[in-house]
Amino acid sequence: MSSCPLADFDPDRAARGLSADLIAGVLQRFDGRLSGTTLLALDPGDALLWLQRGSDDGDPLDRFVDWGGRLLAGVVEALASAFHVQARLGEPSLEESPLMAALMRTHAPPDTVVISLHGELGFPVSNVPEIRAPFAIQVLLEPKVVRGILVRLAGDGDGATA
Repeated sequence: MSSCPLADFDPDRAARGLSADLIAGVLQRFDGRLSGTTLLALDPGDALLWLQRGSDDGDPLDRFVDWGGRLLAGVVEALASAFHVQARLGEPSLEESPLMAALMRTHAPPDTVVISLHGELGFPVSNVPEIRAPFAIQVLLEPKVVRGILVRLAGDGDGATA
């Protein structure tokens, strides 16, 4: 995990195992006391393999956006719970672009805090050993939101103050 202002964001460093030139992603905004945007980024080929592990029902892109949105919703809910604040989730949307272009399309100001999370999705695909696919999640938060969270956490040490 790492963080920096959007103005200092290095997409190649943040991609860690992904190509920053083209991602298959899911973008989801959230608002409330915790507000910002999340982006799940995968290599397009890995995204396709991830889809192949599921059923053949429905449109594959809709399934990708649904699964990615569920993953991002879990991240936002965990952050909101940890900081004792509320967040309302917007609708997830498909993002196919370079990583930096996806973040710029959010119209976030340069001082926006970007928290980068990295990991691997492990999933079986029929007749193939388990696939391990690197992913990145970017969480964009406005500085005033981060300040508010820090003040709230400093209130009594456990973040439970009003």
